Amino acid sequence: MRRRSFLGILWSSFTSIHGVLINIIGVALGYIAWVASPTNSISIAIALPVLILSISLILTFGNAAFLTFQNSKNYLPKVLMGRKSPVNKDSRLLCLLEPSELFSYDSYVSFYYAEDKFERFLGHGYVVNIQDDGHIQVELVGTADGNEEVIERLAQNDKTVLEKIRIKPTVTRFLLERGA
Repeated sequence: MRRRSFLGILWSSFTSIHGVLINIIGVALGYIAWVASPTNSISIAIALPVLILSISLILTFGNAAFLTFQNSKNYLPKVLMGRKSPVNKDSRLLCLLEPSELFSYDSYVSFYYAEDKFERFLGHGYVVNIQDDGHIQVELVGTADGNEEVIERLAQNDKTVLEKIRIKPTVTRFLLERGA
């Protein structure tokens, strides 16, 4: 999930509704109206561009609100790749995640596999590193029984498995009670 500034979201919304074109057309129509009838008390040459500019602003802010809402629903970062840990022999797996503000260095994480609208607990691990570019490295150190095939396919970067892995910045009650 790439975070953008408020101005970046507004500019993206403005360009997606073709705001530049809409406003150029509004000014052109205002100029044509001014040339055609310069004697109106409230000049249509002023009212028309102001109306079109107002509509453009409403559409821009509406689209920005919609984009922000859509982005807020997808808060867990995607798993970009997985592989066997080259450094830690006790580790089962090392994964690279998209940047996210939900994770911090050395915090515990839980691994889940989504199938048939359910998420199956795979295991737990921790954040190894947050890179300069914001990508997150997490390590799977403990696994639940019966997940060996999914973990092996994740280590081989199986695209169907990568899309179904969820890594959450939380640990289960079970791990806390047993003292992981």
